[in-house]
Amino acid sequence: MHPRVAMESDWSVQPTADGSFTFACTKTGRAFHSRTGAYREALGKFVRPSGLLYRPEPIRVLDVCYGLGYNSAALLDTLWRVRPTARVLQTRAAIPYRDPTLTDDAPTLYRRRREEQQCSNLAPSSHWKKRWTGR
Repeated sequence: MHPRVAMESDWSVQPTADGSFTFACTKTGRAFHSRTGAYREALGKFVRPSGLLYRPEPIRVLDVCYGLGYNSAALLDTLWRVRPTARVLQTRAAIPYRDPTLTDDAPTLYRRRREEQQCSNLAPSSHWKKRWTGR
């Protein structure tokens, strides 16, 4: 386990100003995202600067899923608004963290996501290179 996660194991779900949610440490108050909005932050710090929206296909993005997935979610949402016919390879990594009641703790979220990934018919993320490059 990453040392920072071990020290800050008491996480709570917090709304941000744009209506998206982030995790915040109940001990320190530190959050994964800006309080102005996790989604807005993803647009401003990842989607727009990436230049990916107007690149010719195929567009290749690998999300190693280190965070909550807002960068990829914002990219796909915006990409499909700009280019509705863009094709996207999805892997099990595309399964988001789900918390329908916004009350689950981190271990419950991780367990649920792992279970949903195991039941998914999407390709394992480890197969991305073969699918994208044909090798």
